[in-house]
Amino acid sequence: EPAMKLCQSSDHCAGGPTRIVQHAIDTIVNANFPERAGVYKAVMWKDRGELVAATGLGVSIHVSTSLYMALTWDQLVAVMAHELAHQEANHVLIGLGASAAIWVVDKATWFITPWMILSPADELLNAELERNQEIEADLLAVKYLKKAGYTKEDYLALLNWIKESVSGGGGC
Repeated sequence: EPAMKLCQSSDHCAGGPTRIVQHAIDTIVNANFPERAGVYKAVMWKDRGELVAATGLGVSIHVSTSLYMALTWDQLVAVMAHELAHQEANHVLIGLGASAAIWVVDKATWFITPWMILSPADELLNAELERNQEIEADLLAVKYLKKAGYTKEDYLALLNWIKESVSGGGGC
């Protein structure tokens, strides 16, 4: 059985919890870009303890039931602000494009000099891109939260919770 399964209409997570996550998304959207009200959609996943939130290629924002259950309302809104920042900055598409470009360069380089494989360099380039996207999403999330009536401290509280709860205090 897979670690995560999409919530179905008969599941508890597809009812109230999905509506609450959607309300958190709408809170940020309505305060920052009301012309896109109703565009972004919450998608809930049944899981085995994974604390996950992510954006999809389309207009979906995915949340695991474990993460949903672990967050306070303010933390949920902050997570949605972060994921909406990824959506608004087109990070998914940028990441796919960059990964494809790195792959092409890696393969072209191998044909020229087969003894030089750039795989470790590929991983470093991808990691740096992801790190920069996360920082950009954090900065945008704070901006979005302020427009919705929250503070930078609310976002920092979420990051501290992540540091302590998710990564076991080993860094964020």
